[in-house]
Amino acid sequence: MPQTLPYLTKSKTGLYSYRRRIPEHLRPSFGNKLEFKKALGTTSYREAAARWRLADNQYEAIASRYARLQNADVTRLSQDVTAQAASLAETLTRPVLHAGASLEERQKFERDEEAWLAAIENTEEHLADRYTDWKRMQADYEGGQWGQAGYETPYLPTRHDDPNVLALQHVKSGKPLQLKPTWGDATAYYMHVNRAEAERDTTKQAVYEKKTSSLLKKFGLSLGKQGMSTPLEMISRQHARAYLEQHKPATGNRYNNTFSAVINCWNQEFPDQRVNNPFAGLSNKAREGKTSTKRKSFSPEQWSAYVQALEGWHNQEIGLIGLIMAFTGCRPSEAAGLAVAEVRLDEKVPNLVFRSNAIRSMDKGGLERAVPIFEPLAGYLRSYNDTAPRTGDRAIRFFHKYGEIRHFSNVSQQLGNILRDTVGIMDKTLVT
Repeated sequence: MPQTLPYLTKSKTGLYSYRRRIPEHLRPSFGNKLEFKKALGTTSYREAAARWRLADNQYEAIASRYARLQNADVTRLSQDVTAQAASLAETLTRPVLHAGASLEERQKFERDEEAWLAAIENTEEHLADRYTDWKRMQADYEGGQWGQAGYETPYLPTRHDDPNVLALQHVKSGKPLQLKPTWGDATAYYMHVNRAEAERDTTKQAVYEKKTSSLLKKFGLSLGKQGMSTPLEMISRQHARAYLEQHKPATGNRYNNTFSAVINCWNQEFPDQRVNNPFAGLSNKAREGKTSTKRKSFSPEQWSAYVQALEGWHNQEIGLIGLIMAFTGCRPSEAAGLAVAEVRLDEKVPNLVFRSNAIRSMDKGGLERAVPIFEPLAGYLRSYNDTAPRTGDRAIRFFHKYGEIRHFSNVSQQLGNILRDTVGIMDKTLVT
């Protein structure tokens, strides 16, 4: 069978191996080696091809972890750090001389041990350079302290989640390659599980993830120098309460529910690393009820003025969506996200069907229902439907532009502007 797999080589004795040149920027992740090599232990191409995949996956996993760890904007997950440290530790493993070794084996051991000592020394020098407080040293130099008898090089605190530090500690002292779970670990798993289980529309999921990730990161930054790398067990109830009290009760309760869900998700996914939930019971519904703003309903006069503005609105789609909401009491996403088949204008009693469809899913708590409609709304919808081209996606969406999920928030904003700027209702407790 011809060789078609990249990085697959065959020795003179017929044994296959995986050999891949390591780019310069990735070499620190592979113990500063120039090449990643894995013996596949077979002369059969078929078996080598199967084992090749494992070796290739191992290389890609190490390279991917390194990329994540070097990106300052990405959380340093404990599993990435420990896996990276384990990979580095393999390159620093001390050679062993077995009893009864031959002269050739002893000579090889001496060469290997010399190379090992050099590797340890290089790693220590690399870490010393990385953690030297060069700013403080410069100040000492300018102040005349540098170079004086007894002067000690100033060092920054080593990161507890530095894979190089962990690997060196493991090799020299046998310290386990283990990190305590962090806020970053918990948030990453929460977002992963939520993405798999929430079953939101793609657009809604993207918006949710952006907002939630920002919130979780802000709380992480509030934890101090370790930020997202703060161990879960170090997040105190006092800190949680202090953070929440910076916000209005309703906002604080909403944030607390999210934070609590992160810890609960972690405890459920990793019961062997269970931690106390510092957010449990901190939501204060009674206080929220006392301080929240009660929404008002339209008076007949206000409703009439709002409908009149919508009937003559220059943007026909916005006006129609607002009229559907005004006459049926539905949500913006329910009106804007109507499918063509759900606008039943030729029935004996014209009606609109609000349900999950190919455009959007019903919002939380939304009931699927058919709502009868009458004039003048039915007439406005017929007039729009008769002039609307129904090709491509427009054969599915009733509204051309604002029938897409990405425009739903814009619909709400425009309707709010009509209520405030055109109708002149400035009372913020009255919303569309």
